Amino acid sequence: MISHTTLEAVVAVEGATPLSVPRPYLDIRTARPAEWTVLRNPVVAARTPFAFRRGYLICPGCSERVPLPQSHLQEQLCPRCSHIFPIAWSEHYLEDISE
Repeated sequence: MISHTTLEAVVAVEGATPLSVPRPYLDIRTARPAEWTVLRNPVVAARTPFAFRRGYLICPGCSERVPLPQSHLQEQLCPRCSHIFPIAWSEHYLEDISE
């Protein structure tokens, strides 16, 4: 996050152009989450691999993305940082932003 006010925040992800986002759409944390974040049915670019089109998990340790598992596993090994973290299947805040 570059800056924020009570109404909006300016964020830049992985060197992308900074973008102004309304604060209600953000969950600003002072510490990394302890569980994999679940992102279902994301809006993706045409070049995005098919395995990621229906959704993916984001590692709380290193932010690596992995395709959604076929079943609701309780935890997932990160292929990048080699840590095992629980999966936050119960979090649904990312699914409501387009409504």
